[in-house]
Amino acid sequence: MLGKRKHIIVPAFLAILPIVVARYAGTALLEFDAVLDHALSVGGLRLAAGLVLLLPVFPALVFNQTRIALMALLLSIANCFSSMAALGNFNPAWRGALPGILAFQIVALAYLRERGLFNRFGITRFLLVLLPPGMLYLFGKHFYALADGLFHKLPWLISDPSMLASPPISIALVAGAIFLLMRLRGTEYPVLAPAFSIIVLLVMLGIDGFNPGFLKLDMRIYPQLCFMAAGFIMLWCVFLLSWGRAFQDELTGLPGRRALEEKLAKLGGTYSLAMADVDHFKKFNDTYGHDTGDDVLRFVASNLMKTAGGKAYRYGGEEFTIVFPGLTASEAAEALDSVRETIASASLTVRKPGGRSRRGEQVSVSASFGVAEHNARYSSAREVLKAADKMLYKAKQSGRNRVCH
Repeated sequence: MLGKRKHIIVPAFLAILPIVVARYAGTALLEFDAVLDHALSVGGLRLAAGLVLLLPVFPALVFNQTRIALMALLLSIANCFSSMAALGNFNPAWRGALPGILAFQIVALAYLRERGLFNRFGITRFLLVLLPPGMLYLFGKHFYALADGLFHKLPWLISDPSMLASPPISIALVAGAIFLLMRLRGTEYPVLAPAFSIIVLLVMLGIDGFNPGFLKLDMRIYPQLCFMAAGFIMLWCVFLLSWGRAFQDELTGLPGRRALEEKLAKLGGTYSLAMADVDHFKKFNDTYGHDTGDDVLRFVASNLMKTAGGKAYRYGGEEFTIVFPGLTASEAAEALDSVRETIASASLTVRKPGGRSRRGEQVSVSASFGVAEHNARYSSAREVLKAADKMLYKAKQSGRNRVCH
């Protein structure tokens, strides 16, 4: 369970960590902060938070994860604003708008596709990150009197930005941003959606504060700890997404060929391997188009994920491999027969390419399976896999939609 939910558990743990650290190590951190401030004329925690927020930038750019790099830049700006407000160098009326603006900037970054930075799309993203905080800085630090004069005839929400700092409105804005983030769909969003949602909360807490009496948090250090936690969450996302691109198949969400090779190298003792193939897949692709073919592969993969006692991998094309540690070929074949029946009994709604009818055609697909087990005859995982492939060929020769072992 930990392996399947690590993209949620790790960010959640990092979000709780600032509370624990502020509660039980607050005195030591304040002493460290004072020593560094005396030696370098800079707050130690403020400097540490700034460095942690910048940590994800380089690896994010290397692995083409520009959203996270821009997020790190955005949070660095927010951290500066928070520090300015704490030192009394920023008008609180305009500072109140910061959490809501940042929340929806994070949503906008999450919804944008990865298209690089050094092009017109990159310029648009830089403007998305820099313009709102830049305007807020000008109004909040230098021109707030002028801004109040210009905006006094506009609706109250604009003419009095301090209203955005009220708890109900601030919470509503953050809740709306989190709702939009959790509706994201795509290969990377199971990682990004919960992580970005937690970062939105940490930004709000880092700027507005959160200090229930029973926790006794020292607000001189807690906001900086929130920003540090956000930096580590972004670094975790870079690692997890980079790992996913290397080891997971983007189309189906299953582990890919590289992950399979590593798994095969670790196998020993009793185990079985199965090869699966979608029946008549080329004919299906030619008839209904590649987009529908992709839907079929996702459908088959989603069912293979549920195989009892086995772990499915995308082998390539329309072929899949299922690894059964600790099971014999007969036991693995029994588990696969249940999956085979589920796939064959389901109906898919498809439409031919260029078809004008909105009513899709109901079709069914099936899959064939070949299973082999590790024994004296097949002593290595590679030999077991070849034997399973031969059994798959036998299943297809025997009429398809069956399991042979």
